[in-house]
Amino acid sequence: LLSRKMEPHVFQEQLRRSFLMKISPQELGAIMHYFDPEGTGKINCADFLKKFFKTGYEERQRRHMQWRQHQRSVIEEKEKQAKEKKQRDDNKLALTDASHEFTEA
Repeated sequence: LLSRKMEPHVFQEQLRRSFLMKISPQELGAIMHYFDPEGTGKINCADFLKKFFKTGYEERQRRHMQWRQHQRSVIEEKEKQAKEKKQRDDNKLALTDASHEFTEA
């Protein structure tokens, strides 16, 4: 089965229609260079879709991992603050008990 190939102007129009992307000639050149590494002047549709979906998946995974790391650091910071507050409260309580014992003596 032969894969269909698109010329740059057709590819640019498909990006506009499918993804509402308006790209400059320079951007089109960069995209062509990325998706046409052999320099044929045409983009293989099947290869484009594979790279497109793979890139999207990898980006979602990267963002998900960043979010998880952020959430972990938020939880760790809250736990640290709670521990510090408890320590301060315990110190205040110890001082209150000590001053209470001192006034009773």
